[in-house]
Amino acid sequence: MAFNFQAHGVTEPPMPPEGTGPATRYTYDTLGQLISTQYGDALTTISYYPSGLKSQMTDADMGTWAYTYDAMGILTVQIDAKVQQTCLAYDLNNRLVAKDFILASQNCGTDTSGWPVKYTYDEGTAQNGYRTGMTDQSAPHGVQSGSTSWSYDLRGRMVTESKTITDKGTYNTRWSYNSQDQLKRMTYPDGEVVTYTYLPQGVLDKAIPFDDLYNCQVARNHSFTKILIKP
Repeated sequence: MAFNFQAHGVTEPPMPPEGTGPATRYTYDTLGQLISTQYGDALTTISYYPSGLKSQMTDADMGTWAYTYDAMGILTVQIDAKVQQTCLAYDLNNRLVAKDFILASQNCGTDTSGWPVKYTYDEGTAQNGYRTGMTDQSAPHGVQSGSTSWSYDLRGRMVTESKTITDKGTYNTRWSYNSQDQLKRMTYPDGEVVTYTYLPQGVLDKAIPFDDLYNCQVARNHSFTKILIKP
């Protein structure tokens, strides 16, 4: 494969060997921003605001999407190819707190109390700075389709996830870690437990289900590339 360089130093993608398929071609503006990608007849174009934020993208598969941002450069509105609008709201720490889905002809507004998707943070002991909950009422007729809550240990590692699906029940997943912050044990909602062991170099050695029926061992070559060996 060969690489080509444009005058402003941006690397163009390598050309595939002749006869193996069309080349992917990238075009950049004078600021080095990607403005088009073409693979055969499939063309994607991107335009930007003067600030450098993406304003619109037209994709061969996804159609045309448009984006709006607030004064801080945070995405607040996204309009897809079906002219459906996603409204995004944030707290004072720029954390996503609500989503709404409306027609592009409608106004997002500032009152998020009726928005169907909500996110919460900092709930519980030692949970400051973490997303701790999410509810989704975006199903037809405003019926809540589900909710999820998360908890973390003092080192900020996720230790539980509780996912509730309307009319289906609640599913809990738990994780524990060793002193090197490596995953030590994972407990699935059905009660299955998988434990993980590591080599002195820190790479994964084994993943062992509790009943040990499907004990898979991970071997490595001299460069410690993982190779899965089935029993």
